[in-house]
This record gives sequence, C-alpha cells and structure tokens, in this order.
Amino acid sequence: MKKYPTFFNYPINVSSGIPIDTEEAMDKHFAFIQNLLRIRFEKEYLNIIKDKAKELIEFHWRHYRRQGGTMDEFIKELKNVNYYRFAPHNKDIFLCYIEANEGPKTPIEQNKTVPRTFKEAFTVQDWRKYIDILATVENPIIDKEWNFIGSARKHKGVLCNWITELRDKNIIQKQLTRKTLAKLVNSEIIGIELGEDGKSFDNDSKEYRKNYKEILTKILRN
Repeated sequence: MKKYPTFFNYPINVSSGIPIDTEEAMDKHFAFIQNLLRIRFEKEYLNIIKDKAKELIEFHWRHYRRQGGTMDEFIKELKNVNYYRFAPHNKDIFLCYIEANEGPKTPIEQNKTVPRTFKEAFTVQDWRKYIDILATVENPIIDKEWNFIGSARKHKGVLCNWITELRDKNIIQKQLTRKTLAKLVNSEIIGIELGEDGKSFDNDSKEYRKNYKEILTKILRN
C-alpha cells in the first residue's frame, strides 16, 4: 500500500478508529491529517509577523520533506490554504512563494494563469463595472477613459485598496500577487504609475476607509 507524508504514522484512523488496511482508508486518513495540518498552518500564519512569514513556510516545507513529500505536493497543499484571511503583506509573501516554487509551466499554461488584462484577471462577466465605478463616485479617481485623475498621494492607495478588496472577494483571481496586480493596473489605468513591485497594495489607505469603502462596496451587494 502506498505511503503518504504526514506528521503522524498511526495504524488506525485517529478520528474514527477504523483500521488503515486499504487504499481507500489510507486516502481518507491522509485527507483528514492534511486538513489538520492546513488548519495549524493557517492559525500560525495569521499571527506571524511579516519578517517571519517566509521562515514559517520554509519550516513547514522542511518538515513535509522529511516525511517524504515533494515540493509539488507541498505547493498543492499550500494552494488549499484559506490565504484570503492573511494580512495583505503576508498574503503576498505566501503567493510569491507558491509562484516561485511551483513546477514549470508550458507556454499554453502560462498564458492561462498569468492574466494580461483586467478582463482576464476578473472571475465575473460584468467585471467592467468594478472599474467604471471609480469614475462615477463623488470624487472620481479615473475618468471614463480610465485615465488616472486623482491625487497621487491620496488616491493611488484608494485604487489599490479597492483592487485588493476585489481580490479578497474572488472577483479578481485570489492567487494574483501584488506584482502581477501592479502590472495589470499600470497597463490598464493610464498615468497611475504604481511601480513594478506593487508595494502600494500592502498599504492601508485611510482615504479609502473614510471616503470610499462604504460607497464602493455597495456594488458588491448588488
């Protein structure tokens, strides 16, 4: 019978007491254990400080590897973690780790997974309204042609917080890193100039919370 990498090597399923003597029983046992590991990882990662985030992922990878797991299997497990709950800066470290360590993609797969336009990044058909609303609010950030017309000091953060909100709600693909988001915004919003690293997506915008969040999020409830 095949063996799986786990933290535990019990001869019976610890949740049910059923002997692990078939492939099906082992599969169920493995799924149960891996769910426990994901919950443990999520709890630890939710409270980790930014400088220790990657260190925590590496710790779990070393333990997983010692149990016989491969990097591909580890990345697959990480993708099942509820990472939308993480703080923005830690979420990006998490997503960048996955991006850097998952196996090479074919050109076709690359085109499918890395969006080049807002249309490809959104998960909904009526995606355009989530950008257009930035031109129709009381103090617009862009015009109808998607030119950035706001204040660089105040409104870049508003736009980034709004895009992050859409990603957290899975209206924009959740797995996209801040670097990918910055590239998309820079190419679609004329004159925004966020830079390549996307650090603006880590910043909490007081302007967004005070004057835009309530108005913009109404569209999410409609």
